[in-house]
Amino acid sequence: MYDPQLDLMTDIIPCEDGHAQERSLLAQVLPLVGEGDVWIEDRNFCTVDFLLGVSQRGAYFVARRHGNVTLEPQGKFGAEVETETGWVSERKVWVCRAGERVLSVRLVRVRLKQPTEDGDWEVEILTNLPAAVADAATVAHLYLKRWKIEGAFHELTMALKCELNTLGYPRAALFAFAVAVAAYNVLAVLKAALRAVHGEEKVQREVSGYYVALEWAMVYAGMMIALPAEQWEVFGPMSAQRLAKYLRSWATKIDMEKIKKAPPRKPTKHKTQRIQDQSPHLSTARLLAEAKNGRQRNTKRQNQE
Repeated sequence: MYDPQLDLMTDIIPCEDGHAQERSLLAQVLPLVGEGDVWIEDRNFCTVDFLLGVSQRGAYFVARRHGNVTLEPQGKFGAEVETETGWVSERKVWVCRAGERVLSVRLVRVRLKQPTEDGDWEVEILTNLPAAVADAATVAHLYLKRWKIEGAFHELTMALKCELNTLGYPRAALFAFAVAVAAYNVLAVLKAALRAVHGEEKVQREVSGYYVALEWAMVYAGMMIALPAEQWEVFGPMSAQRLAKYLRSWATKIDMEKIKKAPPRKPTKHKTQRIQDQSPHLSTARLLAEAKNGRQRNTKRQNQE
């Protein structure tokens, strides 16, 4: 779970089975929903039970409609409004289950000026946000900006190496991922300090998370020799407000050139072809579980003999 306002990963739900459907974990997500929250989610998480669960907790959702969600119109679409990405309109609908109405929501339709990566020219978004709080254009903007979480995953993968191919055991891989998430939040706090001093636009445009992480890896060992762990204990019990003052002060002394993004490459003439992997994908967790069960059966059979 990612908070785009804070640029922080707030929760993770680990699962050892790499082939598990994400929807199978939704029951663990609902207890994390707080009153007044707004949850923005892709269509894979758009299920009747989850939408109902969020609503019943006094929270709100902005979710792309999944094709399996049945709707019953409550009226016609209103007039379209042109936005930066397309033309937006809305109408009230009922979310239905087994032919019965279970939840009244707004259906926001966006006719896109440019198709999605999947080639879709139209996006349908379901929300229970009141129109007085967020009109159709605002709802569309919220959903279409949800890709910030994709940027966070890119940084987790490229800068913080959250996926190590050498970790064959699922729990070891999950532990490495969790460490990377904690490191991502540290990186987010550092970026926030830089934004406070150098401005949001400059940091967004120029600062490279990869080079910041590389600086950690290169400097940390020597820093701990020059200033042993005892020297850093004072910051542990320090209040957030006081620590923020230190962070802003240190941010003024950072050499921004060392952590500057590389200039963007020119677009290639020929688009790279995707590799079509025909090999079967296996779940390591399932293979280990099957092997363990096999050993237990063999041991039981030997004891009986």
